[in-house]
Amino acid sequence: MLSSTFFKNNRKTLSSKLDDGLIIITANGLMQRNNDIPFPFRQESNFFYLTGLEEGNLTLVIDTRTNEEFLILPKKTEVEIFFGGVTSHELITKTSGIQSIYEFKEGWKYLKSL
Repeated sequence: MLSSTFFKNNRKTLSSKLDDGLIIITANGLMQRNNDIPFPFRQESNFFYLTGLEEGNLTLVIDTRTNEEFLILPKKTEVEIFFGGVTSHELITKTSGIQSIYEFKEGWKYLKSL
């Protein structure tokens, strides 16, 4: 298993390529095959390289002006939470090293303000 330091360094290297701006990278989305069977999930390679996360529908934002980085969680319905569970902020931080994690509405509002 790769350490969070590996993913932090990958994000740092990417950030160094852009002087002033925002980097926004999305994870792959989850896809349903039929009513109750999803397709097997495979994370988008660039997103995995930068975060190490295997969860779908996340959004990574890196602000190279302030060196701030955060994740925006997907909007989940009650049914999605019931069958898929809630997203563990602790596991995300442990895996990726990203400290700031925003719920869907709050995250997109913050991103728009940048």
